[in-house]
Amino acid sequence: MTDATTFDLGSFLAGLSHPTDTVEVFMAEDVMYALAKADAAIRKAEILEDKDALSELEAKREDLIKAGLDSRLEIHLQGVSKKTEKDIQNKAFAEFPMKTDLLGRIEPNVGRTELLTNLFWAAYIVKIVAPNGAELVAPGLEDIQRLRDEAPDPAQDAIEAAINEFTQGSKSGFESLVQEHGFLSQPSPEA
Repeated sequence: MTDATTFDLGSFLAGLSHPTDTVEVFMAEDVMYALAKADAAIRKAEILEDKDALSELEAKREDLIKAGLDSRLEIHLQGVSKKTEKDIQNKAFAEFPMKTDLLGRIEPNVGRTELLTNLFWAAYIVKIVAPNGAELVAPGLEDIQRLRDEAPDPAQDAIEAAINEFTQGSKSGFESLVQEHGFLSQPSPEA
């Protein structure tokens, strides 16, 4: 017979922490576009071995990089609990109830999708740091909507990827822990 001890699951779970990450995004879309053009021109000058043009283009590229860095935001993220995720979904579905068509298929709802995205971003984004070091802590839904309305696609893609990485990274880490520990492949001590 095994000596069983008890523990408080609530206390154990309350002590767990969620992952954090920071992603840098650049907001000056015109600079990003000009930088892509400059990179292409530099490659062409290298192929043609045009050293004068290459020198001029590289100087222009450095100026563009400086301008791009002036538009950099640091987005500080922290993972959230499954309960928070469920609460977000419940809130969005309460405001925009699910409807089905005559064939029983769920009808898409742009308002619900928009609200879900804004609520998730607001839950995950804990702080935004401007190029001058000013901080926006716990941005609200209005701030998130403005960010999503104004940020260029690459910036939004980077934020979405960072949020999604919390789930994927945790799954991958879990798999590594399971493989290292090997408890799932061992027989039960009661067997």
